[in-house]
Amino acid sequence: MKLRERLLAMAKPVAMDGPDAWSMDFDIGADLEIFQGHFPGHPVLPAVVQILMAEVVLERGQGRRVRLGELAKGKFTTPVIPPCRVRCTVTQAGSGRWNAMLEADGKPVASMQWQEGSYENP
Repeated sequence: MKLRERLLAMAKPVAMDGPDAWSMDFDIGADLEIFQGHFPGHPVLPAVVQILMAEVVLERGQGRRVRLGELAKGKFTTPVIPPCRVRCTVTQAGSGRWNAMLEADGKPVASMQWQEGSYENP
């Protein structure tokens, strides 16, 4: 199973926090395949997976596939150690720009801002 599909399977339904804001909870267990290499015996959720979570939330909220064009800002302040529940909230920051905040078990762990790309002109 691809990682995107696995994230969708473990996610709780999307909640609307406003007209252009959505959030999802992800129950992250230590059995996720990526932890076999990141890091064996001491699992830490990779930043790239946290970015993918934000894309998944935006896709579910908007009901369409999105593509990360450019990560303008990314702060990953606290390691995400499983098992935990990660809440990812995505809000619109402007035309095609999005902010995401991630919390693990209620504590802030990451924030990011990205510009949406297109599939026609990658």
